[in-house]
Amino acid sequence: MISIEVLLLSRANVLDLALTPDQVLGAVEQALREHSNGTYEMHTKIGVHPTGTDPGNFIHAMPAYLREKGVCGLKWVGGFPGNREGGLPNVSGVQVFNDTETGVPLAIMDCAYLTGLRTAAVSATIARCCARPGAESLALIGCGFEGAKHLDFFLHVFPDLRSIRLNDVRPEAMTALRDGIRDRFPGEILLCE
Repeated sequence: MISIEVLLLSRANVLDLALTPDQVLGAVEQALREHSNGTYEMHTKIGVHPTGTDPGNFIHAMPAYLREKGVCGLKWVGGFPGNREGGLPNVSGVQVFNDTETGVPLAIMDCAYLTGLRTAAVSATIARCCARPGAESLALIGCGFEGAKHLDFFLHVFPDLRSIRLNDVRPEAMTALRDGIRDRFPGEILLCE
């Protein structure tokens, strides 16, 4: 029997990849093209909902196969809004990638950071296609990790933005995001409560 080695990537390993916005946007755009072309297989999310202290908790299984790209995998991701109070991330999970010829697992990796990148890249891709030409303003609702990733991608896709409006139920999240982008965005940043 041949020994199978599975690559394990922690969040730190994923961050060390230093994926650029262009790399992520390219991968997302290719996946969206395959979706449009029908060269994919992806089923409705299935999941469990361990209520604990919050009925909004979930853990979902999301398998997908992109035939043209030749990739196949499963994302097992959970969202537990109450985790923030305990110092844990709201979103956590793993991704498993399999060889499409043999089914053998190739890699298991942390998916929380990648989920943030993917979600923001989809939003930025759609906005690039649908935004009014010459748009200079952006309103962002939600200024936590996911909001910060969205802002990164929107600033990349729309370099001519002049004004950003931020809103979050947590005023400290708006302030932190504003302060975190001051060195990259010279325009107006408004905190909207």
